[in-house]
Amino acid sequence: MKYNLLILIILVVGILTACNEKPFPFELGLGFKIAHSDNQSFVTDSDNNILIFGDVTKYNFNSEYIIIKQKPVELLNDSLTKKYPLMSTQQINELVLKTKIRHYWIIDKKQKQIWMGAGKYSNVHGPYTVQAFLKKRVEFKMPDSLKFIDIYSNVKPLGRLIEHLARDKEKWSQPDTIGL
Repeated sequence: MKYNLLILIILVVGILTACNEKPFPFELGLGFKIAHSDNQSFVTDSDNNILIFGDVTKYNFNSEYIIIKQKPVELLNDSLTKKYPLMSTQQINELVLKTKIRHYWIIDKKQKQIWMGAGKYSNVHGPYTVQAFLKKRVEFKMPDSLKFIDIYSNVKPLGRLIEHLARDKEKWSQPDTIGL
């Protein structure tokens, strides 16, 4: 009850202050963008082909490159389900949320994009570990100024609060935990 009242207040304030501003999609130039659906963010090209799927957590871009830091949610779900077949879906999802595993990607905007099969495009490089990613940055001669930014840094503070509350719904729905 208290959780629903808090959400209602936040939504009313959000509607009054947001002026229909949507945080997604983020335009990355040359038709590339970060889109969002079903609690997942992903990178698409100008033809809406999904280039990188999973939970994009950080990104940046310039006229030549897009860099992506991603939590590979589907890959983690699949591998944990195979490794622990007796665990429930909820338990698997909790493990995925807690994992620190990240993949790093580079999209070369200058390179012609060719479908390579098996979900790969010629201008999409990765997934990399952080060490391999740093080596590729040097190889591609990326400027030091191209640093990751949080995907929610462009979202108004209210949007970030709503996102946080949605993720922690169980915590907030416990009696007397929100202090109202």
